[in-house]
Amino acid sequence: MIGEHCLFRRQTTPKPLTNVFSSVRGGWIVIFIIPETRAQTDAEQMLRQYLGSMWQDEHRALVPQLIGYPGAFIREVAVYALTQCAYDDLTELSLDMLERSFNGLKEQLDARDDFLTKRTNGVSESAIHAN
Repeated sequence: MIGEHCLFRRQTTPKPLTNVFSSVRGGWIVIFIIPETRAQTDAEQMLRQYLGSMWQDEHRALVPQLIGYPGAFIREVAVYALTQCAYDDLTELSLDMLERSFNGLKEQLDARDDFLTKRTNGVSESAIHAN
């Protein structure tokens, strides 16, 4: 994984589709750009697919908050919520549990972004003071 929206894959049998492929020892590197969701219908379709038979119409309330996140994040929200549901031995996934899953994972992303921002600023400030 490269960043939030790229997927890194190495393949040993290159197919020269474009000159985006980079030759490396022992194979080729292919980078796929994975865009974030931009439409509610796409986000809802992904959430429905990942929740499967646990999907309920009330889960639609979360869909607008999923816009702007890649499908991998939506999958993680669903998987974490389903795991919690199984752990608690529940037969239905409530909207509340799904929202807690979303909020918890969003907090992790926010903490990571905050850390990276502080780290970048810290490096910049150290370099300034060193000169």
